[in-house]
Amino acid sequence: MVAQRFFKIVRPIFVSALLLFCAAVLVQYCVTFFIPSFDILASKDMGKIVFTLLIFGSLSIFILQQTSKFQHRWWLRNIHFLYDRTQLHLFWRCFVTFFMLHALLLGSCYFYGLGSLQTIADVSIIKIIGQLLFGFLATFMLALTEEIMFRGTLYPYFAHWLRPITAVFVTSLSFMLVHFFPSPVAQIQRDLPIAIGLFLLGFMLNLIFITAGSMYANIGTHAGLVYVKVILRKARFFVLASTNTLPWFLHTDLRQAPIVHALFGLIIVGLIVHKRDVLFAKPTR
Repeated sequence: MVAQRFFKIVRPIFVSALLLFCAAVLVQYCVTFFIPSFDILASKDMGKIVFTLLIFGSLSIFILQQTSKFQHRWWLRNIHFLYDRTQLHLFWRCFVTFFMLHALLLGSCYFYGLGSLQTIADVSIIKIIGQLLFGFLATFMLALTEEIMFRGTLYPYFAHWLRPITAVFVTSLSFMLVHFFPSPVAQIQRDLPIAIGLFLLGFMLNLIFITAGSMYANIGTHAGLVYVKVILRKARFFVLASTNTLPWFLHTDLRQAPIVHALFGLIIVGLIVHKRDVLFAKPTR
């Protein structure tokens, strides 16, 4: 009985993942015939675009395997919400909140001498503004894509079979593993602090989705956290000190920093306490 239930849960995911793998191998083989240096996972521009399109194709196959009721709710949750401008304030509220939290952490590092300001040379202000606007658009699309995949699709699917808190755990684990594709086990062993940071981020985003009940909140939170990094990469006006000189609770890659893990943990505990009745309820089916 347990084996049958497990197979029923994972079958649509397995079919979609298998087709994604086959399509990725086929595209890699076809493109390298014309562009020998192309690597669908390593090419930052074309590779990412192609792989994102393949993921959306795989996601479509997953959705087509679901009931019409699930498909209808998926459409309302992931596409139709964009037309509901009354919820747009949630995006900006969450974006500004988590953007400021990220910026305040970096500002504290500067205040305590753990980072330094850099001179922006040989780059026009207009060019920087253009890069930041494009970076915002790219960040929004990244956040939209990942939130549709994990919070908008996988979490509701798992919550149909499992208790919400268990569905949150499984979705967060999936969020972490996908970021370490195609060799998650090896990369987790090598970069365990990053794996912890990604898992906690996924857990927090799931709880925000449950609490706010709107994809706008998740996209705003996700984009706000990432956009600070985009600004620093484009403008390069601030850099943290080297990892060897930073205290144990910080890291040049903040995803690995224990202080960030602790902050995510505090938010997670607060949201679990706030929504404990929902999180520990029985599955929705």
